[in-house]
Amino acid sequence: MRGARGFAIVVLLGLFTGCNTILGLEESPARPESDAGSDGPPNGSSLMCAWVFNKHRKVADLSANAGATRLFGPNLVAAPVPGDRLLRVAAWHDPTSGPFDLYTIDAVPTGALPVPEPLGAGEMPIQMLRLDTTTVGILVIGAPLEGGASPAISLYRVADADRQGSAAARVPLLDTSVLGNASEVSALANVGPSGIALVTSYRSGANEFRIALGQSTGGALGAPIVLASDAVDVNVRERGLLTFGGKTHVFTGQPGSPAGPRQFTVEDGATTSHPARSIGGKATFFLAAGASPMGKVNFAFVDLAQQVGLMTGQVEATRLETFLVGDLRLAAMFGGLTSVPYENAPSWIGDDLVSFGRTGAGADELTVLWADAFGHLRVQQKLEQAPAGAKMGPSAFTTAAQLGPLGGVLNAVWAVTLTDADSGEPYDVLYYDQIKCL
Repeated sequence: MRGARGFAIVVLLGLFTGCNTILGLEESPARPESDAGSDGPPNGSSLMCAWVFNKHRKVADLSANAGATRLFGPNLVAAPVPGDRLLRVAAWHDPTSGPFDLYTIDAVPTGALPVPEPLGAGEMPIQMLRLDTTTVGILVIGAPLEGGASPAISLYRVADADRQGSAAARVPLLDTSVLGNASEVSALANVGPSGIALVTSYRSGANEFRIALGQSTGGALGAPIVLASDAVDVNVRERGLLTFGGKTHVFTGQPGSPAGPRQFTVEDGATTSHPARSIGGKATFFLAAGASPMGKVNFAFVDLAQQVGLMTGQVEATRLETFLVGDLRLAAMFGGLTSVPYENAPSWIGDDLVSFGRTGAGADELTVLWADAFGHLRVQQKLEQAPAGAKMGPSAFTTAAQLGPLGGVLNAVWAVTLTDADSGEPYDVLYYDQIKCL
């Protein structure tokens, strides 16, 4: 049941099947100075991380369920409620025949398991993002809209004041039938000053794949702009989406794509994109981007030619359409991915790049990874070992307290896949804890 993966996960794991299963971490060699890291501190301080609670808090136990509902799908999405102690987590079951579950977790123990709010039917949550100061959005891909034939992309709006999430409102964003005979759809959304931007990658024919960008100031998207068409799927699969300075930037190129990482730039209100721009060789791929508090943009890429090197750096706003991967700094080199939590997308939180998730050759460990925008790896630490015979499942994380040079606190949720001693059937248990790094 957990064999079905999102396209990004499939490609990523498939690419590294032959990587060294013993992952070594070494300090990165010095690199030439570049504007990508010149404003950083003289050196990055190392951190040590530990669980905050004396015992992990159980959020859900699926052992009493039947069939597909005994296991979560391969990803969780989460977001905090600002200024509160609450954390939203959306989880689904594979296959997606029923509703997905919205959990509201209280950092202060209440003595009872949170009761999930079932939302929708046959929809897969793929992203959770802040829409405004009082609302969070859950981006989902699901069954066709009424009268349609292709998958629909929708957004659930959940008010922070709606603790349970029972008043969540579903807003249709895109009926992908307007893209033609779309299948194998994946998507990312971003919220900017002008509204929501949605990038969608899909198969449009037997040997044709496309990527399109749509924008909305409220409600459904306008007519999407087709950015590129290609006979090779991984060349036009979305990797990142950033709205900055009145323009939307789309980054493409899955690991190992022949075209390498590319950037498409669309100005607000435009009906065409700037020409595609190559930003690195085919051994590199985009990992994450985020606006810096200082008005710059933080980037992270991976360079396979440097023993799976993690590249980070800051780019001035004036260089956003001219920078190259080679401008960034090498923070660390890894021999493969089995000891690095790359299965869940890392996130920039201010000037800090954080990732948390399962690692190990048997997917039986939990690891936290933290780097900064100035080419420093601050921590890579194994936090948890699954019980014998068990495996770690999907996970998600958010901030619980402000991150910065002195460290910070993360909210963490993850599933552990156990086996029923009597029936021999697997089931998931979902846990919550906080991670303090100092």
